[in-house]
Amino acid sequence: AVFVPKSYQENTPVPLMFNVHGGSGDIASQIAIADMRSIADTAGFILVYPQALPDPNDGGSTNWLQKDPTTVDDIYFVETMIDTLSSEYMIDQNRVYACGYSLGGEFSFELACRLNNRIAAVGSVARSMGTYIYENCSPKHPTAILTIHGTDDDYDGIIWQGVTYYVSLDDVNKYWIDFNNTDSTPTVVQLPNLNSTDGSTVEHYSWNNGNGCVSVEHFKV
Repeated sequence: AVFVPKSYQENTPVPLMFNVHGGSGDIASQIAIADMRSIADTAGFILVYPQALPDPNDGGSTNWLQKDPTTVDDIYFVETMIDTLSSEYMIDQNRVYACGYSLGGEFSFELACRLNNRIAAVGSVARSMGTYIYENCSPKHPTAILTIHGTDDDYDGIIWQGVTYYVSLDDVNKYWIDFNNTDSTPTVVQLPNLNSTDGSTVEHYSWNNGNGCVSVEHFKV
């Protein structure tokens, strides 16, 4: 699904944002929980909700990072979407972004690592970096990162029988803090508790002044 803002003019380059669903999700479910269409209108970016293929090794679940053995690699799918949309619209190639929920957040990290020459920054909600992605990440330019994660949601990573499958959020943030050469000490703000009945509070961490003026931002729920 592609959403073009009302303000779009074909001679003016605009940013491009991929909003990526979680495992077993689809376009409609992602729009339902993360509808950015009104934001795209006011901020003036083209918005894309892509759809993953069914994973035959996971009961047909629509997964971005399909289980082995597989020949599916959605890095090339996103790269092709960027090229195709760039042939149809005036896309600012320095302002292509990705964000996602759960498995979509993990895939956003994969894009930041493996398609870094095309992706400016990413955001991940409720997902860490998988160990393989974490250990093999090779970004080419300063890359702003946003993470939103709950302390009850495997915040310290996932370790099973001595094998680390997902690294902790602290490790995720530190990787990008170090790579981007940001301030080592964050600015920390306790956000207003707007809902006293949902059992959560939120701290906002910002590591600023990275190379290329990028920041690493983290909302700890």
